[in-house]
Amino acid sequence: MNNDYKKFWKDNNSENWKCVWEQYKSQDSVQKNSKLEREMDEFNRNKVLLWTVEQFNTFMEKYFQWKYTASNRYATTIKIYQEMSGFEKELCLMYMKDFVKALDSKQDFENKEEYIRAGFRFADLIPGLGTAGQSGLLSILFPKKFGTVDQKVVTALERCGVNTGIPERRKESLLVKDGILLEKIMINKAIELNKKSSSDFWTPRKVDQVLWVMGGKDYILQS
Repeated sequence: MNNDYKKFWKDNNSENWKCVWEQYKSQDSVQKNSKLEREMDEFNRNKVLLWTVEQFNTFMEKYFQWKYTASNRYATTIKIYQEMSGFEKELCLMYMKDFVKALDSKQDFENKEEYIRAGFRFADLIPGLGTAGQSGLLSILFPKKFGTVDQKVVTALERCGVNTGIPERRKESLLVKDGILLEKIMINKAIELNKKSSSDFWTPRKVDQVLWVMGGKDYILQS
């Protein structure tokens, strides 16, 4: 089975990747939140620049619901967020607006580690988000520049023969340096897939969705 994964990763066959990507929407947790999933997929970050604190708050509560499908994890995280003062939320919104404007003004983003680091620094301002939660927020804001990193992504990469150097004990609680490494891997893979297929279809976000499917406990890659 591992050889199938390694071939899949190495071949960069866009059609094979699309076959797995299309399975993302059929995953149980995605189907249960299909309306919210669609809302996040279609999110327009330009709206952020016009948001009030109340609109920011509404979005963040939806984001927590989307990202943390386990009820206990959601309850813990949303509680931390709701304990923020109005002033603290206003500051987070201000930094979000600044980050969106700054990153949209950069045309030379691809695989520039400083921008990935800047993304994690911004997302770290919102309490309750670990590295996985921070990357998820970044992937909603900038799906062409960030993917979501988590345990399943690491597992899928290992199955594909990619050495991330992330030890087993850290998979469930990734460090920022792990997130940066995984983001770079997904950015590079999106570039490779687009280059081979002469398209612009692939983004780090779509790559992460493929890896998320492939990292499932009972998933078997069809050769």
